[in-house]
Amino acid sequence: MPRIAFYTFGILREPYGHPQVQGFFDRIDSVFEQAKNSEGFIALDDGTWGEYVWPRFYVKEKHAGAPATLSLWRDIESVCAFAYKNLHGEALKLREEWAVKPEWPTYVAWWVEDDIFRQGKKQAGVLNICMIMVHLRLHSISKNLLMLWEILKIWTENF
Repeated sequence: MPRIAFYTFGILREPYGHPQVQGFFDRIDSVFEQAKNSEGFIALDDGTWGEYVWPRFYVKEKHAGAPATLSLWRDIESVCAFAYKNLHGEALKLREEWAVKPEWPTYVAWWVEDDIFRQGKKQAGVLNICMIMVHLRLHSISKNLLMLWEILKIWTENF
């Protein structure tokens, strides 16, 4: 049964340990725990779903840090119910304190088969997600939405 893979990405204003971003780090464990207990949640990448690659918007020598997540959900409604309520919803309201203003998409969602990551397949892995984010940034999002849809459809059919 198809599921929603959901990738988020941001660039921090300051490095781990700096008082300006401490609130972000203080919430991570609680937010992840809440995600895991949310209706529709299936899995969170624990580092075993493939090699991690940052989108090109993150420059290690320039930026403080770049938190990202990759998770698997039953449907987009489940993602939204988690993202905009409770602890994560509160954190979203504070994101401008912690993260630089993005000039790129901050998330990407696409359909996958529900066992895609657990089987060790690297379908639409983080590298491909990063490529999608770059494409969306370099081109008009609305102009290329159909093209993105076709790319995602091809990836999910071929992997």
